[in-house]
Formats: sequence, C-alpha cells, structure tokens
Amino acid sequence: MDSGDDKNSFTIHFPVLRSTFSDTLVRRLSLIAQREKPVHTRAYISFEAVKKKTRTITTITGDTVMGMEDGVSI
Repeated sequence: MDSGDDKNSFTIHFPVLRSTFSDTLVRRLSLIAQREKPVHTRAYISFEAVKKKTRTITTITGDTVMGMEDGVSI
C-alpha cells in the first residue's frame, strides 16, 4: 500500500493468534468491517504474529566428544 492510502485506511487488530478464530468468524468480522467503515476508506483485520522459536547454537570444537548414549558432550 503506498503512503497515499495510509490516511484512508485503518486496521482492526486482534491481539490473539489467527487460529483462535474459525474461518467463518473471520469472514463475518471482515463483512462487518466492510459494511461499517466509511466509503472512502479501506479496512484491514490483523492478528498477533506467531512467535518464532529461537534456535540453540552449538559450537563443535576439538574438545567435543560424541557418544551414542549421552548425545553430544562439550
């Protein structure tokens, strides 16, 4: 969306994950937003973003010992 559209749009944000709502409910919310918004505006619905898991970084050095029973020992 270009900056010219910013003043003519708004976002309805739900601070929960999208999966909290059924597809039918999201469709109904969208229809309500479209019906109730001023004609010259655009309405968007947004949800909380899924948080990505952070990865654990393991550095393997010359002192790293790998065993079948215990996994990796450093």
